[in-house]
Amino acid sequence: MNILQNLALRKIRRIIRNSKRQKSFPVLPEVRKILILCTNTDLEIKLLIADFEKAGKKVEVWAYGKRADYTKETTVYKRFGKRNTTLLGLPKSYIIQDFGRRKYDLVIDFTKEEILPLQYLLALANSPFKAGAKKQFADNYDFMIEAKENLSENELLSQIVFYLTRIESK
Repeated sequence: MNILQNLALRKIRRIIRNSKRQKSFPVLPEVRKILILCTNTDLEIKLLIADFEKAGKKVEVWAYGKRADYTKETTVYKRFGKRNTTLLGLPKSYIIQDFGRRKYDLVIDFTKEEILPLQYLLALANSPFKAGAKKQFADNYDFMIEAKENLSENELLSQIVFYLTRIESK
């Protein structure tokens, strides 16, 4: 790990530590707006989005890829890549400004590995509930799934959705 990565990690930890968000467990039928963080927008994620939209939920996807340019394809998909990050590997200010204006009822991180730009967005996300695979920034999540090495992102997606549908408010 180099000095720049250490600085980026410290910045993410500081955001998490200073966060004043009100945490609460969602009841999926009551959730209206969902954020999905991922590395690609493959068929499984598109099918999940279609299911959520059929249930009356508004879904937004922010995807990070090494070659992707920042695009606003629709109001649903936002893609950005390495050229849209700073020297620290964090999203540039115009992405943060665009992202920061939004509020979500639920954030789901479908990545298995640490991806600094997405971890930064997750730390900034204005949401009472954040779910994803267990990673270095455990404080960044309210609900985590232990991701085995052979677990694919699609299997992770299925497990997270399975457990979220089982959560009930008492």
